[in-house]
Amino acid sequence: MVGPNPLNPINIAWLQGLDPIQHYLGWVFYRQGPWTVPLGLSPDFGLDISASIVYVDSIPLLAILFKPFAPILPKTFQYFGIWLWLCFILQAIFAWKLISLITPDRIICLLASGLLLFSPILLYRVGVHSSLVGQFIILWALYLCFKPSKKIPLFWWLALLSIAILVHFYLFIIALGLWFSNIYLHVFSLKTISIKKVFFELTAVLLWIIFLAWQAGYFLMGGSALGAGAYGIGRMNLLAPINSNGWSYVLSSIPNTLAAYESFDFFGLGALFLILVAVPILIKQYIKIGSSLSRQVFLIALMILFTLFAITNQIGFGSLNFTIPIPHWLFSIASILRASARLFWPVFYILILGAIYLLVRFHSKRTALIFLCFGFFMQILDTSAGWWPIRQKITKDSLGVDALTVAIAPLADPFWENAAKQYRNVLVVPAQDPPGKIPYDWSKYATYAAKNKMATNSVYLARVDADKLKSFHQKFETMTTTGQYDPHSLYILGDEKLLPILMHLDSQTDLLARINNINILAPGWKTCSSCPQVPKSNEIMGAIPKTTTTEKILFSNQGIGKNFLVGVGAWPIVGWGWSYPESFGVWSEGDHAKLTIPLPQDASGLLAPVKGIKFEMRALVTPGHPQQQLDLWVNGEYQKTFILKAANDNQIEVSIPKSSKDYVAIELKLPNKIKPQDLGLGSDTRELSVGLIQATWY
Repeated sequence: MVGPNPLNPINIAWLQGLDPIQHYLGWVFYRQGPWTVPLGLSPDFGLDISASIVYVDSIPLLAILFKPFAPILPKTFQYFGIWLWLCFILQAIFAWKLISLITPDRIICLLASGLLLFSPILLYRVGVHSSLVGQFIILWALYLCFKPSKKIPLFWWLALLSIAILVHFYLFIIALGLWFSNIYLHVFSLKTISIKKVFFELTAVLLWIIFLAWQAGYFLMGGSALGAGAYGIGRMNLLAPINSNGWSYVLSSIPNTLAAYESFDFFGLGALFLILVAVPILIKQYIKIGSSLSRQVFLIALMILFTLFAITNQIGFGSLNFTIPIPHWLFSIASILRASARLFWPVFYILILGAIYLLVRFHSKRTALIFLCFGFFMQILDTSAGWWPIRQKITKDSLGVDALTVAIAPLADPFWENAAKQYRNVLVVPAQDPPGKIPYDWSKYATYAAKNKMATNSVYLARVDADKLKSFHQKFETMTTTGQYDPHSLYILGDEKLLPILMHLDSQTDLLARINNINILAPGWKTCSSCPQVPKSNEIMGAIPKTTTTEKILFSNQGIGKNFLVGVGAWPIVGWGWSYPESFGVWSEGDHAKLTIPLPQDASGLLAPVKGIKFEMRALVTPGHPQQQLDLWVNGEYQKTFILKAANDNQIEVSIPKSSKDYVAIELKLPNKIKPQDLGLGSDTRELSVGLIQATWY
């Protein structure tokens, strides 16, 4: 399935793609960072916006385990391959133990365990989400639920829940639910333990788990950050169990059933075969089966709840979708588990185990072996449509150049090496814009920081604390206004920050330059005796065009407004911005566009009092595309939504809030962008929405 290459701890070339790079860099920063209390904090990876080893999915259990040995480990070291190997072994062990509760026959145990080992929901995560390959935690929990016992196996539940909370939160939630079902079984069905005793055990275990969660760094984020992202973003379609999504040679993918990567819950052809064979037995023996399940009423209810949660209130059946409204407070709580399709995993395993149980108990040994043998080989061979390409990719990637070397390659100018000797931090501004969105080029600067043992806020986190992020940006705005920056930090700047910085830059001391096509601000660089000066051609200089209350701001290729456009020609790179100005003005490109405009000055050079600014715009509308929606944001705060239905003479008034800034930052979010070519208006393939003509202060 994986091959031997990932077992080499110094081989990081196989860690390719967004999430594996996140996991590895999270470990690197944690490894070389200081010891903290709680143990799981990683202050250098997420500087000023906070991070812990939990929120980079670097498997806290192993990260904390290996950190004490960091000084003697190789400079390049990864434990994710070892983890995968352990996961496969433990998946097989607990699958065997579960099947052995049904029958002692070793051949049946072998075939059934192999079937569970080749579960698509498990293999699907290989090379993407290493921690979620740890589904042995689910099988372990099911084993503790089904194993006959006169008392709750408290020690084993404690061990299981402790490991789960240090591996992944979703696996912990599943294990926790199964523990509660085991408690219910012993208290109310078997009556082997008193409520009083179980209360004390429950309290002790939960207090220990809360302590572990604190130590791992779970509580670093505020409540609003935990609920980040919409509930149902990774929901399960009702047809997901039979939608192969390329993991079968026999069953075709069902179009429009995969809402997101997380929505994959395919059983596999062999497992589906066994379930279908078991259905007639279930119908025929429902009285006997119902009697044996009567004690597991809590578990059954839990599995129904997990399934409903996985489906969400946005119910999909193939390409058909409808939404059941739920209260906002409930939606916010449910958003903590936004990848809800994962909650179907225990149901997935229970249904397969149930099918195996029915085949073994109600068929002869010979018949059961035939069915299981057929299902086993069918599962392995048919799902190879999905897992064999993963094996090939891992093998190929292991022989290539690692992703971090590729990421840092563009930083070829000697400036970067020299800057690493001068600064302790690498700060990207704006950081995480908007909150929760994967930052563009984050791994480039994170790799640079990791290589030079610097701290950075250039991170990709599972959750982002919006309050801390806002505080960071407010702090930087204050620095911009005063022209005083942290002398220990190298700043990587978005285009929208250049004009405000130029307005107050001490060009005799601080360097504002474009190096390797990256905007940088290096405080104190020009007065640093050991810092090689960069060529003048790299510096970003120039007078800031002034605006007045009496003159129009024209956005044509001859007007001063073109100086205030952020991201001209940037759409092919980042997916948003402005086209190049034309004689009439300028078109937006992509789903949003930004401007940074200095506030007007009077004759004495002081800021003139204004209430707002009025824009004249075009809009790309036709009878077949009758409107353009414009969501307006001012200085980072939402202000108003406009609907433009006319092609010309659209007037948009923007109120300017009072602030200490001497400029205004405006962002237009444009959800109705469309290509003129798609409207039959020639061959223009730009994604256009509005055309900016001119603006006046009022």
